[in-house]
Amino acid sequence: MHVGRHHNSTADIKKGQTLLAEGERLLRKAGVQGRPLDHPHQRRALFEEAWLALACSAQDNLQGACETAHMAVCRLQTVNSVRSVAVLRMLAGDLRRRSRERHVKEFLPELDQALGYQIVGR
Repeated sequence: MHVGRHHNSTADIKKGQTLLAEGERLLRKAGVQGRPLDHPHQRRALFEEAWLALACSAQDNLQGACETAHMAVCRLQTVNSVRSVAVLRMLAGDLRRRSRERHVKEFLPELDQALGYQIVGR
């Protein structure tokens, strides 16, 4: 995912998209999405959902990014993870650049509030 994002920010966008698609495929294959909120491994679920949401956003699947990130935000109520918050902050930056899109416009305030809570509340 890191390398794919790096290539996306350079002239090699095609390679970046290929790597991001592969990362998304691997995360989905691992069963990241759909883990219940009472799953015993909440920290891991949060971290993987944050990365999956970022992969979706980088590939212009903004609806998927927002839906996946919503689950991650729900997990922030019980999990304190600096690494996951850092990934969600990257996602927030990506989404802010596309804040006119309907799904992003509806979800971004929820994400911003959750990230703000992480700063003040932890």
